[in-house]
Parts: sequence; C-alpha cells; structure tokens
Amino acid sequence: QRLFQALQMFKREAGILLVVLNHSGDIMSANMACQLAERTGIKVKTILTHDDISAGLDAPDEDRRGLAGCVPLIKIVGAAAEEGKSLDEIIEIGERLAVAMKSCTHPQNGMTISDLPDGEIEIGMGQHGEGGGGRKQLVSADETAEEMIGLLMKKLQPKAGSKALL
Repeated sequence: QRLFQALQMFKREAGILLVVLNHSGDIMSANMACQLAERTGIKVKTILTHDDISAGLDAPDEDRRGLAGCVPLIKIVGAAAEEGKSLDEIIEIGERLAVAMKSCTHPQNGMTISDLPDGEIEIGMGQHGEGGGGRKQLVSADETAEEMIGLLMKKLQPKAGSKALL
C-alpha cells in the first residue's frame, strides 16, 4: 500500500521507473503496487536488479539477488531522466548495468542477522544475511577486489572497448 501511495505522489506524464531488488517480498510489493497504479492510470515500468554473481556464474538471472548494484543504477537512470530521456530510453540504459560484502544488522532493532566471525569474509552476502559465494579467510582489499572483478569479468566476458562501472 505504501509503495502504491508513493507512486501516486510521483505520478508524472513521462511515467515512473521503479527499481526493484530481486527479493521475493520486494517483487511482490512492486507487482501489487504496479497493478494498482495501472488501474488508476499511472504509467510505471520496472527494472529488476539481479547483480549478485555469488549464486554462480551460470546461475539464471532469477536466482541472482539484487544488491548494492541498485545504487549506481539509480544514479545513472536518474541522470538520464534529468537529460530528458524517455522512460523507454532510461530502461534501456538501466538494463545494461551490474555487482556485491559483510554481515548485516536488522534496521529496527540493531540485532545481527547473520554471524560472520572475525577474520572471515563472504563475497556476495545478501543484504538480508543470505549466504553468498562461500566464506574464506580475510585477505587484502586488493586481493578481494581482484577475485570479485575476476568473477564478474568471467560472467560478463567483455570485449575490447566495452565500458563497465566498477
């Protein structure tokens, strides 16, 4: 209901782009709000983020969680909107993007949701504490970045001249 109320507040002739993280509750809320919006004449389109590669390089998009990749996505599509791009052009730009680390706490009570011992890391841990690509001993930031970028490049297989936001 609150998401639908937000869509009502931001109703624009050009339409609204709703960025949805690939989590079942987020998807359910977005689908319900978009259906209500459509019934009331609000033009809404969505981009579903699924930027986490910790589920495996060959995992289908629907098995990939939406994580921190939504932050640069929102900045980029927002800039495209400010440039006057159409909703369809903004979606095309936004769907080209993709990326994910550490234990999290519950926002209401501050309790730890998952336990990650000192000296260990888990590349790709979900924002709700879901397991990522496996735990390992803490290494330097450079080594961690090298591993993460290596996995990402293996998945994306960029060609010479390709552009990426890391």
